[in-house]
Amino acid sequence: MRELLISTQHSNGHRRGSWTPKENHDRQGGRLYATAMAICCLEVYYRHLPIFRQFEVK
Repeated sequence: MRELLISTQHSNGHRRGSWTPKENHDRQGGRLYATAMAICCLEVYYRHLPIFRQFEVK
């Protein structure tokens, strides 16, 4: 998901840093909605806790 989001983000002009709405829900919400959803997906990728890691309990 990260690779797709990074590759589809605008990198120049006045739309720099945003994503173009493509699917039905995105089009209804517009550029702001599409960008907010992409940011939420990237936040999970970069800040998730490793909850499935094994650890010892003393």
